[in-house]
Amino acid sequence: MKYDFSSQFLVIAPPSTNFGEAWEHLCETLLRAEHGPEGLSRIAPPDGGIDIYNQRTLHAYQCKSSENGAAGTIPGRESAASLKAAAVAKEQIPWDTYSFATNAPYSEKGRAAIRAAADEVAIDFDTVAFLGPEYWDELCSRHFDVVKDRFYYRITASEKDVLDAFRSARYYPQYVEEYGKKIKKGHFSLVITNNRTPVEIEIPFSEELTVKNYLDVAKQLLGVTLEWANFPDIGTSAGASLSITVDQYAQTFSKKISELPVESGDKLQLWIKIVWRDELQKQAPPDTSVQFLARAMHARYWSEAHLITRSLQSGWDRGKVTSTRLEALIQSVIWDRAHALRSASRRNLGDVSKRDGELKQKATYVRDTTDLTPESRRMLEEELGTALDDSDRLHITLFKSQPRPPEDDE
Repeated sequence: MKYDFSSQFLVIAPPSTNFGEAWEHLCETLLRAEHGPEGLSRIAPPDGGIDIYNQRTLHAYQCKSSENGAAGTIPGRESAASLKAAAVAKEQIPWDTYSFATNAPYSEKGRAAIRAAADEVAIDFDTVAFLGPEYWDELCSRHFDVVKDRFYYRITASEKDVLDAFRSARYYPQYVEEYGKKIKKGHFSLVITNNRTPVEIEIPFSEELTVKNYLDVAKQLLGVTLEWANFPDIGTSAGASLSITVDQYAQTFSKKISELPVESGDKLQLWIKIVWRDELQKQAPPDTSVQFLARAMHARYWSEAHLITRSLQSGWDRGKVTSTRLEALIQSVIWDRAHALRSASRRNLGDVSKRDGELKQKATYVRDTTDLTPESRRMLEEELGTALDDSDRLHITLFKSQPRPPEDDE
């Protein structure tokens, strides 16, 4: 999917006070943008199993979320209880359709619990809908300007991350060392963006390095490769063509960053073009279908099944399905890397105790204000003497204590 709805990237901002409320607020905003504000309202607790209600269409929504957004992590029992409550409240809040608005797919066991609850309260299961992350992904694509402030997809990578990326790209050690010195000396940064997800990675870099150097770092940090993928079930294959663009114009690989119309802190986009062929590739992995199904178990992709049984006679259909599959794989890999990078930066943001001895700067990290616990936020505001805004980003320098040399006895 293009968007990620986990707690790592969804902002908890007033009036929301927790992740569940933030998810509910996002759903309401997207529904208003999609269907219009007329007749749409939030139901205050106790909500009778209904969080959002469209009086005009008699459509009731119950918002359920999981902080990590992983499949099968939303409890089916709680959702079943909400459906029962909505059935009881149906006289006061009449509805024809009852939808679960979720940021993660239910497990089969969870769906079974909801179906059992529907049977128990005599609700036709055909009137129960499951609006999972793929549904909200589409709404975000159509109305992102309305909800862009609800997400924070910027990740800050360290100098070590950049040098590790060069190593993973098989640069010789002497070049990695040379580039590290240039980066340290330059005090220059760029922001890696891409045209397949809203993920942004801020990296320290050097104007003396080339577009090709930047491309290699972007590939490694985002996990994008040039390897082709085979889809034997439909007899097709697809691969990615990569370039670095400024205002959608591809830049020559040999150019130095200093030759581009960018300044420190500007964005440079990794442009990912998907190319497909109506045949399998010998150099590609023998079967990418298993990998695809494991990564992209979303309803809109499972709907391909009936198309495939009709043999996808049209080349246009085969090309569309192939491109959609590869895009899903690429997006999934990018989100995997984004989660790993953000988790790594958070692990490095533990409390640092000041000990006896000289303190030596170890590294600098960036943390979002919204990631702070209420207690940590209160203590920091008291220390700074000012209130923190939810859009603030904290630049935190970590120090490593160095033992003091032993003093001579008097």
